[in-house]
Amino acid sequence: MKRKLLVTVVQAEDAQAVRVTGCEILAEYPNGMLVRATAEQERALRQARLDLAELVEPSIQVSGTRFAFANAMKANVAVIWAWECVQTSRAWLTGESPVSVRPQPPSS
Repeated sequence: MKRKLLVTVVQAEDAQAVRVTGCEILAEYPNGMLVRATAEQERALRQARLDLAELVEPSIQVSGTRFAFANAMKANVAVIWAWECVQTSRAWLTGESPVSVRPQPPSS
C-alpha cells in the first residue's frame, strides 16, 4: 500500500534522490516534496537519509460520527456487493433471469 510522505529537501541532491526512488511526486515546494511511495520506495528514501513525515488522512466527522474516508469507501463497496448478492439470490428464488456473472467479494 502506498503512503503519502512529506520529504524535506535541503539541497538539489535531495530532490534528485527522491526522483531516483521512482515514487510519485504529488507536489514540490521550496523546502520539500509531497510524494506517494510504496514501502520499498520509502525504505530507499530512508536509506538516502532524507527526513520523512507521513501525512495521515484526517477523519471526517458527520452527525457526531467520526470515520476515515478510506474506510467509508471500503464499506460502500461491501454494501454494493451485498446488495448484488441479495438481488442474485432473489432472481434465483423467483425464477427470474439471474445475473450472468456472479458478484465477487470486495477486495481488501
